[in-house]
Amino acid sequence: MTTDSRERRAQAPSPTAEQVRNLWLAGLGAAAAIGRRGRALFAALVAEGRAVQARARARRDGDR
Repeated sequence: MTTDSRERRAQAPSPTAEQVRNLWLAGLGAAAAIGRRGRALFAALVAEGRAVQARARARRDGDR
């Protein structure tokens, strides 16, 4: 890790307690929805998660 990337990480805002709690609640809501709506929703959420992860990695690696 370079000094520049450490500096950027140190300057990045940390999530607030409310943001973390909302993320947790969203995950609980997604799990509940899967229980009600079944496999198709789960598969769609996994696909969306993969797409989000791929975009984040591309940004991280500079492939915009």
